Amino acid sequence: MKKYLSGKLYRICFLLLGVFSSALATEPKIAELKIAIPKVAEPLSGQALYDDVKTYSGFGEHRTGGAADIATSYWLLQALQRSGIDASLQPFKLKQFLNQYSELIVSGQSVPAFPHWLPATTDKSGIVAPLAYFDQSDLSGFIAYLMPEQTGLWHRADISKYVKIAASKGALALIVAVPHPSGEIYVRNAAEPYLQSSLPIPTLVVAKGSHAIIDAAKRGGENVSFTLLGELKENAQANNVIGKIERGDRWIIISTPSSGWFQAAGERGGGVALFLGLARWLAAQDTQQSILFVANSGHELSYMGAHASMELIPDSKDVDLWLHLGASIGARSWQQSEHGLQPLAQAHQYNFLFAHPQLLSQAKTAFKYVPDLEVESTDKLPSANGELVGFIDQGYTAMGMVGSHRFFHTPRDIPDVTSAELLAPYGEAVKRLMLNAFESSGN
Repeated sequence: MKKYLSGKLYRICFLLLGVFSSALATEPKIAELKIAIPKVAEPLSGQALYDDVKTYSGFGEHRTGGAADIATSYWLLQALQRSGIDASLQPFKLKQFLNQYSELIVSGQSVPAFPHWLPATTDKSGIVAPLAYFDQSDLSGFIAYLMPEQTGLWHRADISKYVKIAASKGALALIVAVPHPSGEIYVRNAAEPYLQSSLPIPTLVVAKGSHAIIDAAKRGGENVSFTLLGELKENAQANNVIGKIERGDRWIIISTPSSGWFQAAGERGGGVALFLGLARWLAAQDTQQSILFVANSGHELSYMGAHASMELIPDSKDVDLWLHLGASIGARSWQQSEHGLQPLAQAHQYNFLFAHPQLLSQAKTAFKYVPDLEVESTDKLPSANGELVGFIDQGYTAMGMVGSHRFFHTPRDIPDVTSAELLAPYGEAVKRLMLNAFESSGN
């Protein structure tokens, strides 16, 4: 029986020197984790970056405030400190749903499913009821089902709107089949009005491949079993990680999101690895600029951590460069063949670096040897593209990577979606970017 569980570490034996309790995910005063962090000869080499991707992914599912997210923040903290960087945690509070358990039984089979956020729960016995199509006028006594063709484009699906409509029609619960190109379960980021308030009815997301069995059960008038359990913690805690190298009045900022729905090896791993590689490399450089490192949790919750960390950011007039290490850096393309889905040694198609017009020439020079990467002005940056948009809107001279690889926001986003070879050009590119920034400032 396939279940998706949060709040548990996924056998993080290969890194932890001690065992810490499940209270780690929720207790504000957490004893420091002792994590073995090997010395890296060349911190921005492809292999060093990929090793960090594997470490990051190995902590488990990175949802904000969960055990894997907390463990990740301590790992990042210790890595910065061991590089000689003054680093600390910036805690922030939130309402969060932890230790989630979801189960959908259709025609006697377990159908993989994951809750839309912020979840409403069932009782322990779940809901057993027949299905009805979402567009039925009266859904009283039914579990509503929204088919893939009704959901709309996967990256624009307004699931919260569908939940409100289904609840208004009397539905007991809602099942949404999102037509993601990977065929996997795809989870949208949380948003108002349900960012910190529970949905009106329990809602599970399934992959488009589950449509056939669910539709057959609906047409046959079968009951299905729908269970969604978990702990809604009113005063949960997550952490941003802040590091500083103070050397002068001018600043360079390097940021990355550190949380995500699942293991997020391709979505978040490349950015986290470059963040650590740059920290280790820059700590050994002699520069006149000060450098601020910011790893934000809360990304999948409407950038909650990024909003919190802004209070620690220098004024825009004092910042020469903000490099945001965003999504899907170095994630690969895939090709469907008669033998199944095959990995390719090239980057995914939606792979962009957007740079402030004042930085565009520097960006193109530094990243010119990175294959399959389009470098554009932030004037062309879509308004929905994450934390980078907020930094630009607040007047910072920033650039950042934006991308959505094949297994983005799915449980299948594990380390084989990237490689040392795909990450290596990015390591060289960010080093060139920094050296150019030092030269421009007169270092």
